[in-house]
Amino acid sequence: MPVPSQLVFREPNDSDADHEAIADLRNRSYPWDVPAAAKTVAWSIGRADPDRPKAFLLAQLGDDLLGAGYVRGVPGQPGLLMEIYVEPAHRRRGVGSTLYEALLERIGPTDVSLWSYVSESDAGGVGFAANYGFVERDRAFESGLDLLAFDADEHAGTLQAADARGLRMSTFSDEDSPEMRRQMYALTQLLERDVPTVVKRQDVTYDEWAAFAIGGPHARLDLFVIAFDGDRPVAFSSLLGLADGFAYNAMTGVHRDHRGKGLGLAVKVEVLRRAQDAGFTHVRTDNHQRNAPMLAINQRLGYRRLPAVIELEREG
Repeated sequence: MPVPSQLVFREPNDSDADHEAIADLRNRSYPWDVPAAAKTVAWSIGRADPDRPKAFLLAQLGDDLLGAGYVRGVPGQPGLLMEIYVEPAHRRRGVGSTLYEALLERIGPTDVSLWSYVSESDAGGVGFAANYGFVERDRAFESGLDLLAFDADEHAGTLQAADARGLRMSTFSDEDSPEMRRQMYALTQLLERDVPTVVKRQDVTYDEWAAFAIGGPHARLDLFVIAFDGDRPVAFSSLLGLADGFAYNAMTGVHRDHRGKGLGLAVKVEVLRRAQDAGFTHVRTDNHQRNAPMLAINQRLGYRRLPAVIELEREG
């Protein structure tokens, strides 16, 4: 049985082998979350804010990867995000605790808060976080949709209603231009401020937004549906393409001037229809527990409620 003193820590190499191993470990450690791919792991490592403390470590016993974890800044979020993955067969043997201490040692003394997240279904993960002083600061509802069972034709009326109001549906890939990117950045930042949260989000720069929304390995501009009022984008719904047939609905938003008229439902129907055509089989999303309008839309579309994801924080 391995003990912490036998573990060897190292930073991940910039190699497909390391990225694939980390993704596989994460998927086994976080079975409740959407599956990660090697390219997403590589992108996440490189996305760490260079102006804030950061560390990424692998915990090995010989050639076996037993744990991985990181601490890094995330654009738009205060504090530092921490995630720790432990091979399920080696939990409760000190791997996670030793990795946690090693990460803190790497970043050094800081008065910045740490935050993380865990499914309410993961009692071990909740307990681990509580042992290190993390407390719940918020939670969101995870929801999943079986695209194989989704029938877009059942919701055709909402698309027809948008068309009758003179609104035009298109995709980012069809409308892409430097000016469109700036317009969508401005709309996204405006609507982000309306997302319920107990933590005040920080505005991100244009480059930070572009790196995630349209430049990341998961970005699918063909699954970024935009509704236009004339030449003005007024609503959107964007899906990220993940592993194993999964897509993730990163955000859906409607300009305040166009709310209450079914446009949020319409853009979600259109992006789901396109995801079906692209071969995706499942869609995941999460919504704040106080976001009643979007929760109602998801229920109408057939999303199934999953265990909540708890956001946790440890004060610096």
